[in-house]
Amino acid sequence: MPLVSVICPTWNRSAAIRSTIDSVLAQTRADLEMLVISDGCTDDTEAAVLAASNDDHRVRLHRIEHSGHPSRAMNAGLAAASGEVIAYIDHDDRWAPDHLATLLPLLDDGADIAAAGSTWVDAEGALISERPAASLFWHPEIQVINPVFENSQAVHRAELLTRAGPWRVAPHGLEDWDMWLRMTDLGARFRTTVHRTVFKTMAWANRHRRLPKAHGLVLASFPDVGSARRGLAALSQPAAAEELARAGHSDRLQWYRHLAETVEFVFPIGFAGDRSAATAAVPAALAQAQEADRGLEDPVTVRLKPSTNNDRRVELVQDINCMTTEHAERYQAVTLRAYSRFFAIVEQVTAPFGGALPNGRNN
Repeated sequence: MPLVSVICPTWNRSAAIRSTIDSVLAQTRADLEMLVISDGCTDDTEAAVLAASNDDHRVRLHRIEHSGHPSRAMNAGLAAASGEVIAYIDHDDRWAPDHLATLLPLLDDGADIAAAGSTWVDAEGALISERPAASLFWHPEIQVINPVFENSQAVHRAELLTRAGPWRVAPHGLEDWDMWLRMTDLGARFRTTVHRTVFKTMAWANRHRRLPKAHGLVLASFPDVGSARRGLAALSQPAAAEELARAGHSDRLQWYRHLAETVEFVFPIGFAGDRSAATAAVPAALAQAQEADRGLEDPVTVRLKPSTNNDRRVELVQDINCMTTEHAERYQAVTLRAYSRFFAIVEQVTAPFGGALPNGRNN
């Protein structure tokens, strides 16, 4: 029985998928099987996978009818998996040879799920960003409002899925974010490492940027559409926008500092010599992350919508990628608490137009 089952959903990747397959087969921890799930490919991708399978019996091709949703392919792969550990890799990503050798010891040390650092590259393999250590800080609250890591970075114990359930299929939201959150709610033990072993292909045309966003973070509510438009215009003024940005950065730093003092907070291995030094290094790590993300952030969309309270008010919302309404509600609650300065400014700027904070408070 292989120790690790590697699940790789694919659709019309053609011969380029060989670089992904070869990076898995080159692992220094060789006790693995790679299950490549063809989501109804219509090109020569399956021929490329079968050729790889002929070269190395650890590669197996599975076919499903085309659905266009990676969760269906991942669940099909899991149904055929026999490993004690599950790993995932997107069909255009690659692993360094020591990816599994880096993560499996973390499971041996008691983690239920572990994730490595990543390097973002473009479709030609050129460097976009070496992801900073702060991107691997983990805490249950951080998991609520941040996907934290991509599925290509993670390995987990197979038995976790018997409790968390299969990958969810939905037209919106990040499947990996939803899965890691469900594992968090089960009390799974997370570990991360700053060691970068994943080359993640990133592009503005990536699937998650094209998905519809069915949920939003409510910034404020107004008595009518006209008031909401005036409130949005006031928040968009350069001085207000700059003040909101400063407050958001300040809130994030204070929030992370608070979380870092709790036992649940996970620092990535290799970040600092000891926990005290790691806690002291949080501000610098967040500043480094902010600089690393400059220009790479997903576009932020703010829109108006009818109030969810059926009270004829109009809400100003920022689109978010949450898969479920329950997750969106948790996202709202954590953000309101963590970003108090930010919301205080929203309240101050929108109050002349009847703006009220999402919790109904309007001082």
